[in-house]
Amino acid sequence: MLIQGQIEAFKSESEANIRTPLSRSCLMTLMSEAGWALESKSSIDTAGMQDADWEIQMAESSIKSARNLVMPEKLLGVLESQFELLQSFAIPKGNMALPAFSVVATR
Repeated sequence: MLIQGQIEAFKSESEANIRTPLSRSCLMTLMSEAGWALESKSSIDTAGMQDADWEIQMAESSIKSARNLVMPEKLLGVLESQFELLQSFAIPKGNMALPAFSVVATR
């Protein structure tokens, strides 16, 4: 997701469902700064979903498209390195999705 999000930030138009991924700590900080109070947070097991294989394929497609975008060459190198690392951990089929993060907050 982070690979895709970083690449989508350089596109003037996008249909990707990942544009601004936030880390848990960043989300919590932004919520607090916006006046929201955390009531609860939890991780949701998504191991039964097939999203991981699809996301890996989308990351590969994003890397290919990034080579045609105007972005710093060093950033492209970092993104390609991140994708190579992802590939080194991925298996051909049946990769497990990471848990989802859920928060409940009030204002």
